[in-house]
Amino acid sequence: QSTWPSPVYPLLVHLSPDAPEYYERPEQRLYTSERDPPFGLEPVIVGSRRGWRWSNYLGGCCDTHWLDPLPDSNDEQYSEFYNELEEFEREQNQSLFRGFLDPPNPFEYRELCHRRL
Repeated sequence: QSTWPSPVYPLLVHLSPDAPEYYERPEQRLYTSERDPPFGLEPVIVGSRRGWRWSNYLGGCCDTHWLDPLPDSNDEQYSEFYNELEEFEREQNQSLFRGFLDPPNPFEYRELCHRRL
């Protein structure tokens, strides 16, 4: 049985606030939201396919880095996988960070926030 994102977080991994790439949303210290920069690594499982994505764990995530190829369309479980993949992609496409494989830089982030208010 598959789930996405992975229900098991044995270790939460995120970008260090001391890293040169790290930045915060101006009001981030007051409250958190799905607009927080996606600096956490989140494992993803869809059917037999595994991957990971940058996420803020609040609904804001970048596109998925897949580790496995797509299953063969002749596989008997392909239809079930494809339905689950469609649902997963529908959810992922609602993210502020869709279209980014890696977190946007500070300039791109500000542009995203202004454009998608």
